[in-house]
Amino acid sequence: MPLLRLLRKWHWKENLKHRDIASRLKIPRSTVTRWFHYFNIPTQPGSRFTNLNLLNMGPRKTPPAKPKTSKPRPWKVREEFFETWTGEMAYILGFFCADGTLTVNPRGSRYLALQISDRGLLLKIKACFGIGHKLSLKRHRTANWKDAWRIQIGSKRIFNRFIELGITPQKAYRLRMPVVPKEYAADFIRGYFDGDGGAWFGYVHKNDRKMPTKALVTTFTSCSNGMLMDVALMLSRLAGVRLKQPRFSGKAFRIFYSTWDSRKIYQFIYHTKTNLYLARKKVVFEKYLGT
Repeated sequence: MPLLRLLRKWHWKENLKHRDIASRLKIPRSTVTRWFHYFNIPTQPGSRFTNLNLLNMGPRKTPPAKPKTSKPRPWKVREEFFETWTGEMAYILGFFCADGTLTVNPRGSRYLALQISDRGLLLKIKACFGIGHKLSLKRHRTANWKDAWRIQIGSKRIFNRFIELGITPQKAYRLRMPVVPKEYAADFIRGYFDGDGGAWFGYVHKNDRKMPTKALVTTFTSCSNGMLMDVALMLSRLAGVRLKQPRFSGKAFRIFYSTWDSRKIYQFIYHTKTNLYLARKKVVFEKYLGT
């Protein structure tokens, strides 16, 4: 058979490419391409071979999907934690009323966050929750402000429980105290005090005395006048201190307790054995009592 007819047959009828013809004749592919040019034999487009291969493949078989393996999430949290009253739950709830926030993002996800400058206390709170979340450090540009540690938890169940307790997003100016069982009131007040309270110990000079007098002052602060009224009422009923009226000072309301009432507050909020407290605030009371 003449070479021209043979090349046409193999290429156009049997759909052999240049390299297939070269392999059959055991010659270089470039030689076959040169013959096609010499005999002026048109070459099939490459897309035709691709389409033919797809047509001859038969039904396409998709490999079976790999079974999904669920890995344990490191950020699991005890979502039932706030549904049963305990000393730990009351303390963290009080602390959250002072330094916590509730947020809803544009997609509807619900979050709660706690922020405090004392990393050790936040780690204790994290342990109570059974949280695997990492703490993040928020650095303040202002020299007068301390850097703060923060933890954020995404939980619709806890978020809704806080709503039931009366704690809402943007709570700063309208916060009121939840209904706290009497046996956990001290834990709640201690948590709120560690978040938005303070204690001062020093010596003051009174006009009617020659020697300076020891003084201990306890304060509670909030943007919500109603919240401070609730705190003052609870301390008056359960700790035996005088009922105080909040005073507006700068950007927030404050209540002040003098030495005698401060001692009663100390005995009230630290009467139980627990490690959930801010040590630097408790130390102020103990310095007064130890001198």
